[in-house]
Amino acid sequence: MLSEGLLNVGAIVAAIDEALDEKVIVTGELPPQGRDLDLLVSDEQARRLQEILAAQGFLARGRKVAPRRLATQQWVRFEGSSALAVDLNPMRRWNLPPAEEHALMAEAVPIEGFRHLARPSSHHVILILLRRLAAG
Repeated sequence: MLSEGLLNVGAIVAAIDEALDEKVIVTGELPPQGRDLDLLVSDEQARRLQEILAAQGFLARGRKVAPRRLATQQWVRFEGSSALAVDLNPMRRWNLPPAEEHALMAEAVPIEGFRHLARPSSHHVILILLRRLAAG
């Protein structure tokens, strides 16, 4: 049983999943293990997710909030003393050839219990980790 004032994160993530009409890649841990919901999305998926998140009571992070996010769109929903953030990370920022973007989506592995949320395939996870290592 949830304490009063806490978000039912599982129900919110399930509602986001149900509102989607195509596969979306989760790049981090799912809440509540993860701090937020990190999604790797195409531009079209980002537009669709903005509508879904707004309908779920999420608010877009303002552009003047520090630290600035140049590409990632962050949405947050507050309820009582808790919050859930959803980060929409644009796939175009990775500058992948179209064939690689397609392979990343096509080979993603569905997350048990969800229709549209998926994890990158194991070989794509390694490439993503190498990319993060090289970047930082």
